[in-house]
Amino acid sequence: MKPNTTTQKSAKTGKTRKGAYPYITYMAREGKKHHISGIGSLEIPLYDENGARLSTLRYDEKDVLDMGFGETMSIADALRYEEKKIEEINKNNETLVPLVRRLSEAYPEDYDELVAKKAGRLWHKIAKENLREDEVLDLMNAYYMNPKVKRTKEENEKEKELKKIRDKVGIKPQSAHAKNLDTLLTYVLGESRCHYSDVKKSLICYTLNLALYFHKDETRKNGMPYFMHVLNAARSIGNNFGDYISIIGGVMHDVLENRLDGWLKEKCREKFGSEKIGKRRKLEVLAENMDEFNRKSAEFYYDIGLKLFSHMRNLKSWEGFKEDFDSMMSVIAGLSRTPNTSYYGYCTRLLYGSGKNPDTITGQEIEEILCQNPFSKLGMDPRYKGKNSLDVFIEDIEKSHIKGSEIRNDITRLLVKIVDRLNNVRDTPYEGVTISARNYALFKSFYLIQAAEEKLRKLQHSSTIKEMNNIQKFMTKLKVAVLYQALINEDAIRREIGEKEYRKISKMIDGYRSKPEFWKVTSLGHDELKGTLDVYNEKMMGKKESIESLEKDRIKLAAHACVFRAIAEAYTAYPAMVHKDMAEKCRIVKKHLYGFSEAEIKESRYRWYKISGMGPPQERKSGSETDDIEGILSFRRDIIN
Repeated sequence: MKPNTTTQKSAKTGKTRKGAYPYITYMAREGKKHHISGIGSLEIPLYDENGARLSTLRYDEKDVLDMGFGETMSIADALRYEEKKIEEINKNNETLVPLVRRLSEAYPEDYDELVAKKAGRLWHKIAKENLREDEVLDLMNAYYMNPKVKRTKEENEKEKELKKIRDKVGIKPQSAHAKNLDTLLTYVLGESRCHYSDVKKSLICYTLNLALYFHKDETRKNGMPYFMHVLNAARSIGNNFGDYISIIGGVMHDVLENRLDGWLKEKCREKFGSEKIGKRRKLEVLAENMDEFNRKSAEFYYDIGLKLFSHMRNLKSWEGFKEDFDSMMSVIAGLSRTPNTSYYGYCTRLLYGSGKNPDTITGQEIEEILCQNPFSKLGMDPRYKGKNSLDVFIEDIEKSHIKGSEIRNDITRLLVKIVDRLNNVRDTPYEGVTISARNYALFKSFYLIQAAEEKLRKLQHSSTIKEMNNIQKFMTKLKVAVLYQALINEDAIRREIGEKEYRKISKMIDGYRSKPEFWKVTSLGHDELKGTLDVYNEKMMGKKESIESLEKDRIKLAAHACVFRAIAEAYTAYPAMVHKDMAEKCRIVKKHLYGFSEAEIKESRYRWYKISGMGPPQERKSGSETDDIEGILSFRRDIIN
């Protein structure tokens, strides 16, 4: 493929120049934003297994990408949609970040104890009085509100305007906390809000508040409150799946992971005086404190369960929500990653399970772990013959491990993880983050894409068409998001090293696409390409030296950026062409992309792009000791007497 030379206006001078790559135009005068320009004429060369060129796919070719539910797009249109989506998220963040910070800063230190006391009074009130479901919901929606959240001047003005209307119809005004949480709930559910029952909206709102409370002191690398990542992932789920279990599972799994990470960091500071000590030393600390880790793991997991249970148990229709509660806890456990697990091991367990029976725990052990938890001391409830909340919680979860729902939970976990990864890619900051670090984020996405697609072809017979279309939709969005970021990274290094040097590298990479090495972990023997993926594999396994040294070699880094763009294009283009080829040449039409068997795919001229050797083989090659630590117990455990 020859370099795509078109005319393009310079962002600096405004003059037209020839021979420029029309990828991403940097518009400094518009607040340092990236804008796609002239990408329609870009081309992706496609080859068969022998390196013979099959065709060339233009970015602007229509109806190439199947977005699910019968919607198709060109790659160029999908990239433009991705750009608009990022702009929309950034614009929403500008509005919501001040609100989130205001809510986060208002939680008192004893908030947990205050809410638990109110929850206890709520249990008694519901037990003694014959309340309707809507009255119960009103109480459930109010008891955990934080009185320290104050209205802004603007909110006070609006409240004065609404007071007269409320007085006429007898509606009680919402507290400032409730009003702001309702704003977040509306953001999460968007236009689909009307499709959720009042009960489910109540449960989602409660969970958003829990996550906000637990993440109140945490920030991401881009300086945003950590909760914004949780909120945007929840919005993606809420606006598309219509499944409140997915929202709650997605929101709460970060809570579990981050609390365990915080505990481990504290242990590292106690021993070494710092939490930044390298992965190997962290694993040493973990091994030395294994019993305490397993206790904390259970404490944090069942603390989340007890808080959700104490809220949901108030519902008159609780019996109908038991299976949903069990699914929520299963999704939270399945999505959460322990500190000893590599990303490869995490993805494998997420997609296929651990391959062993769940660990066990007794009801007495749960009682000992949670005996100091404020929610365990809710008053004696007359509905349960004088038992307190912890007794009832243990009794209910002993009976609630519903095996028949695990396939459903597998699909839910996969959907949530794909959306979570999509938002991680979109969250990748440009300022203050190196190109190699941004490439590393894409490398993790490559592995998830490949591992998930292998799993999806196995799930097709146990999943509904709607579920598979939902998965396909977000897998395609993830691929497009990765390609968008790869183009930005490539454009940034191109501007740094200059057009002439860049074209030499790009020409070399274009030749690389037709080689067998493009389908393997080991790259060609060129110095610029040698061990391209191995560098990022080492970073994933905790060895930072290679990726840090890469930043000093800008030519090699440019080659890596070009390779990553080529890989992103291959993951996007080859499956789409298999689908198209099967329909046109073989007359085989499927309702979703993952409906093809391996035998059917072999009938196509195109191959499904897959990098052989990626994942566990790379992990073994690195010599890493992650996943080798004995004694770590699973989050979700079978409860025995």
